[in-house]
Amino acid sequence: MSVPDVETTRRRGRRPGSPNTREAVLTAARAAFAEHGYRKATIRSIARDAGVDPSLVIQFFTSKEGLFRASLELLIGSPEEVAARFAAADGTLGRRLATFYFGLWERPDTRPALTAMALSAASEDEARRAVRGLMARHFVGVIGREIGVEQASRRVPLAATQMLGMAFLRYVVPTDPMASMPVDDVVGLLAPVLDRYLTDDLDEFLTAELIPLSVPGPAGS
Repeated sequence: MSVPDVETTRRRGRRPGSPNTREAVLTAARAAFAEHGYRKATIRSIARDAGVDPSLVIQFFTSKEGLFRASLELLIGSPEEVAARFAAADGTLGRRLATFYFGLWERPDTRPALTAMALSAASEDEARRAVRGLMARHFVGVIGREIGVEQASRRVPLAATQMLGMAFLRYVVPTDPMASMPVDDVVGLLAPVLDRYLTDDLDEFLTAELIPLSVPGPAGS
């Protein structure tokens, strides 16, 4: 009995499940979310662009929401990488946060994806959960090392209102004077505001205790 030729029995055009395969899927997902947004980007089209079977995408990331969350982390870096950047940076906590955040937006290779993901989070529940989860894992975790996780879980969302608002009017819907400002001026303007939210005594302004950031699980979990 003849032995089947390995090359004729192997599935053509598909990468095996390896670290390189995972990176190929993430690269395709990042491009798809940037071009089409969360709703229109599909597991099937992302798998096709990565040259893998859709079932392998699910095997790696569990769901489209999980893939979106991993794509965000690809843009920002792992929590450990973010923590290392904060530890190596100079300045107040607010300045370091603003420098890191707007540094991501200033890069032409990451801005389209950040724009699409910000718009997706404004309209899609799954994208919102992914963004909140990233805020909790990365920014609350990192900043919590300096002010305590309990305080960070209450204060980081306050700081995010300033960063997201500036990013929206600077990059997503470019509006002067924000759009034409040098990025160093943006950081200089926001750093004291972020420091106030992150480290100042807020009790004189509040009538109730701040509710900490919570990240609901996926629908149906």
